[in-house]
Amino acid sequence: MGFPSIIINPVRGSRFWHRHPWLYQNEILRRPEGLDDGTIVVLKDKRGRIYGTGMYHSRSQIAVRRYAMGVKALNEELITKRILAAQTHREKTFKERMPEAYRMVFSESDWLPGLIIDRYANCFVIQTLTAAFDQRKDMVVDILKKQFAPECVIERNDSSGRIAEGLEPVTSILHGKLPEDLTITSGGVRFRLNLLEGQKTGLFLDQQSIYAQLAPRFAGRRVLDCFCYHGAFGLFAGKTGAASVTSVDSSEKAIECARANATLNGVEIDFQCENAFDFLKKNSQHGEQYDLIVLDPPSFTKNKFNIGDAHRGYKEIHLRALKMLPVGGLLATYTCSHHIQQKTFLEFVTDAAADAGYSLRLLEYHSQSPDHPVLPEVPETEYLRGYLFEVAAKDAPKPPNSI
Repeated sequence: MGFPSIIINPVRGSRFWHRHPWLYQNEILRRPEGLDDGTIVVLKDKRGRIYGTGMYHSRSQIAVRRYAMGVKALNEELITKRILAAQTHREKTFKERMPEAYRMVFSESDWLPGLIIDRYANCFVIQTLTAAFDQRKDMVVDILKKQFAPECVIERNDSSGRIAEGLEPVTSILHGKLPEDLTITSGGVRFRLNLLEGQKTGLFLDQQSIYAQLAPRFAGRRVLDCFCYHGAFGLFAGKTGAASVTSVDSSEKAIECARANATLNGVEIDFQCENAFDFLKKNSQHGEQYDLIVLDPPSFTKNKFNIGDAHRGYKEIHLRALKMLPVGGLLATYTCSHHIQQKTFLEFVTDAAADAGYSLRLLEYHSQSPDHPVLPEVPETEYLRGYLFEVAAKDAPKPPNSI
């Protein structure tokens, strides 16, 4: 196969040598002139030894995303094989309890960098986040048609990741017709979806295992769900016997969808369309009390350079939330940024607890659903993490200069 070659020179200790698929611009020694974005290239060192095949991009900090350790074309045969392997992995993972909605292909985690495929019943939503896969969009649709006979295939190429790659945002129906009333059941809770609108591709699929893990904790408790979006945590709370549920989000459209889902499930939820920061500050000052609070904000940082700003945001919401919990109360808190590592996030929470004069007991660690597999050699594949804490004691000595 006559692919152009790029001569690489990663420094000693580079993650590239440990099977990480990303090669950065400063790790390239020589490259042919005029390479188009999306070109398939072979990676070689100065001695001519081959280190795999990848997709090239000139404008991205990540110059090459490696998809094979040998020399392989990114053709229909290879893509089909890996999509089917990804589907088989999900079937083995979930066994006889296959969810109605799940992530079937998770980019680098399934050795198809830049390709996302989410399945909602027999509707598929794809995202092509690299130039190489954007150029193969029709091929991916044809593969899905041949292998799964989908009712429809949607593209949700409206993410910020595409913009960073110099790709235009676009949302459209690529095949079939979108059902007028698409309803998905997850853990006994029903969600009415519009796959052409909203965040993610229709549902927070990466949190489905978290909903199930947290659900038994809701019964009999006064629950507050902040940054609720379409209301999933509140819906699970209502379905599993919470004494009361309050759900807060700043988006009127999200609250409208969440309210419709509450009606669909026959649960009563007090929806508040308000900035969650303002809600937490106001209600903590007024002495409001809850038994279980969920904090699930959007990412506070998209890069490692803004972790300080993220710290201030996380500290604020945790401090306010803790002040509304009694001894024995529960705090479920999450971050969806890869750059906020487990240890760092734990420090954010304990810092807020110290300022509030609270002592916490860690009950559970929560992570992304198994249809979003994590590769140890690619730490970026692990991005969703959270904790469930119990308030063990209040009025502990506060550090100097605390709020």
